[in-house]
Amino acid sequence: MSWHVTKTIEGGSPKDELVALRAEALTQNPECGDQFEAACNAAYAILASAAVGGQGKKFVVTMSGHSNPGHEPRPGWANDVITVSVTQAMF
Repeated sequence: MSWHVTKTIEGGSPKDELVALRAEALTQNPECGDQFEAACNAAYAILASAAVGGQGKKFVVTMSGHSNPGHEPRPGWANDVITVSVTQAMF
């Protein structure tokens, strides 16, 4: 089961906005909740570190992944994966 979500985060509380993004992702694929949780935690850690810019900046957070049942490989299916991207926005 594959999933993908993108959100622009504009200051405020990134944790709250990531929780909303997780809720959006769960509507796409409720079976991947553990992956969404891990992706949101990683995105928040990046934002909180200020490694891509500090408070008052805008960011585009993109998270995607694929999860097989039980996180076990299945012939003909993609491998499990989680991708998190945090980009400082210039708009």
